[in-house]
Amino acid sequence: MTIVRYGWFGLLVLIAFGYLAAGFSDRSTKTHLDPVAKTNFSGNEAEDKKNEAEDKKNAASDSGLPLAEITAANPQTLDPASRFESATKRDDGLRDSMAAIESSLVRDWDDAGIRRAEDADWLTICRRMSLALVGSGLSLEEIRRLEAMPESRREHAHLESLLVDPRFHQYWAERWSRFY
Repeated sequence: MTIVRYGWFGLLVLIAFGYLAAGFSDRSTKTHLDPVAKTNFSGNEAEDKKNEAEDKKNAASDSGLPLAEITAANPQTLDPASRFESATKRDDGLRDSMAAIESSLVRDWDDAGIRRAEDADWLTICRRMSLALVGSGLSLEEIRRLEAMPESRREHAHLESLLVDPRFHQYWAERWSRFY
């Protein structure tokens, strides 16, 4: 009798988790929610800033709130790149620790005669992120959108778009439900 109770409890927990995880996806198709879709880089810095300001104004008008109110409530909301930059500034201690670990590994590899692999290019990294987070590779449309961006922002923009993609939540809800 106790086993049956725990079985029903486990089933209830799995159903509740699946319901909650599926509800985290944003079902709207508005492009201002997708940091990759709204990005249009021309190569001209002044024009890019103008386009970025227009995107912010459009995002504010789509939400029905004035831009000043959105920015005052959370100034980091509209610019994922600035969120990333502020996070990296705070993580200088982490970078130092990572550099120490990296140098230790390189020393150990040199002692063992193991050659270090070259760093992967942006497309390989984006493919690996897609496979890990949504369970499928990059579409041609995603690749073209990323190619239109400066190379230094491609990986971060793709990660941001994957985290708001409904496939991410569906994929992980399925994985967790199979695990438990």
